[in-house]
Amino acid sequence: MKPTHSKPLMLLKDMQNADCSMLQLTLHLGVHPEDRAALNQYNELVHARQNARSKADSATLSLRSYHTSPACKQWDWHQAN
Repeated sequence: MKPTHSKPLMLLKDMQNADCSMLQLTLHLGVHPEDRAALNQYNELVHARQNARSKADSATLSLRSYHTSPACKQWDWHQAN
């Protein structure tokens, strides 16, 4: 019998995956702030996480996060905190 996962659990897993990837990109961009591909990937993950969070909030999950804003044209280490 396969375990069934609730939608809120799947949303939490999506957010956790995005958080992990964004953390890795934060470290990478701290050393390579000019890496446009990494910056674009970071921004895509921010939007994906925001979408998952919106769905989770509408599913009555109340969540807070430290990754809330996409980065601008160049990585700014101070903005990431």
